[in-house]
Amino acid sequence: MTEIARVSDRMECLILGPGDYAADLGIPQLDVGMLEPDYPGYQWAYINSQIVNTARSVGADAVDGPYADYGDRDGFRQMATRAKLLGMDGKWCIHPSQIEIANETFTPTKEQLKHATAVLEAYRELEYEGLVAARPGVGTFVTRNLTDESLAAHEPLRDELRAWLARARAAGLAGAGRRAGPCCHRPTAGEGRALSR
Repeated sequence: MTEIARVSDRMECLILGPGDYAADLGIPQLDVGMLEPDYPGYQWAYINSQIVNTARSVGADAVDGPYADYGDRDGFRQMATRAKLLGMDGKWCIHPSQIEIANETFTPTKEQLKHATAVLEAYRELEYEGLVAARPGVGTFVTRNLTDESLAAHEPLRDELRAWLARARAAGLAGAGRRAGPCCHRPTAGEGRALSR
């Protein structure tokens, strides 16, 4: 998969094709992208994790494949949530009824946005006070009381929070700053997760 992802420096997205994948491996699945109830766990975890890791290594998005039963909104939501928790950037929609669910699932909540903004502001204050130095990749870690909560600020967390804000801006969420563009905007190294090509 890594060789395929590196074929061109114009790679923008890697997508799981669960129907093709199941057919190639001989997995008996009648409905594409569904969670098989007899499987003990999440059967797509390995391949989705591999796609996410490969996509990150080339600076591309990782998108979960389709869920064929577009009438099963709860099933689609469950699979989109599982993909999100593995680090996927989005889910392929094959029907208009799936778009709203995908956007809800992959867009940060207002509570997450508020928390991310507060943590990043506190981090900026700590930098200004000279209590932390912004050194990407070093893993700087400081703590501070933030409205009766403990704040742990370190580079990976800061990068992830910046990525949340970029996603929120892309979705047009109020309070996320300027709008960043289309819904599938991937933050640049300066906005969030450091990308390597």
